[in-house]
Amino acid sequence: MSTYLIGDVQGCWLSLQALLNHINYDSSKDQLGFVGDLLNRGNDSLATLRFIHQLKDPLVVLGNHDIYSLILFHEHMSRDAYKHTLDELFQADDADTLMAWLSQQAIMITLPEHNAVMVHAGIAPQWSLEEAQTITDEFTAVMRSADSHTFLNVCEGNEPASWSNNLTDHDRTRYIVNAFTRMRFCDANGSLDLKTHIATHQSPDIMKPWFDYRHNDKLDIMFGHWASLNKPRPREHCYALDSGCAWGHTLTALRLEDRNIFSVPSAEK
Repeated sequence: MSTYLIGDVQGCWLSLQALLNHINYDSSKDQLGFVGDLLNRGNDSLATLRFIHQLKDPLVVLGNHDIYSLILFHEHMSRDAYKHTLDELFQADDADTLMAWLSQQAIMITLPEHNAVMVHAGIAPQWSLEEAQTITDEFTAVMRSADSHTFLNVCEGNEPASWSNNLTDHDRTRYIVNAFTRMRFCDANGSLDLKTHIATHQSPDIMKPWFDYRHNDKLDIMFGHWASLNKPRPREHCYALDSGCAWGHTLTALRLEDRNIFSVPSAEK
């Protein structure tokens, strides 16, 4: 049995099938995981989500595109306000089932048996891995409560940009979501820059990649989100799995048992 974590699929169904063929995926014994952004930009988010939904015990964390997909599906934002390729999914007969399942997924999963954690964007510097797991459990509790639609209605936004243990209610949950699903650069106190998408920052003495602050982690962090990094291992104990499939580059999987990395060219047109 092997466990494969796959980078940002973003609805690139043909590329996902090509990658599974490349790694000789065997559904009877192998387990698949996805580091977020299952949906959007690619040509077939519906087929992608149907496939992942029917898997036995998939490891799934939510990415920013998945969060926005939930916001749009439930029309907490005009569907014309956010560029997407989700109409086929939203109009499918099983859309309610698929999106309800998606909404129940975590934003971080700890895998002690593999000496790893998986997350979409990253882990803010002020949180230990243990604290981060407790905090992601807060988000999961919100999304599994009657308050989930209220939060999705106010989820979008960049504020608060800084963390405080005194944050409450939707401000607290919004920072949690932004850190786990959108973060690239931050300062040492966890203040987020959510506007810079490239691999280097114009103020490198102040804003650094979040992983540059992760010096004491005992588990490897597997993440996606940052295709422009173009580095599968940007620092020790960190593995970047988004290799830009939706942009015409490659789709990547990491086998947890030996940390081997496999990639195939994007099959999207």
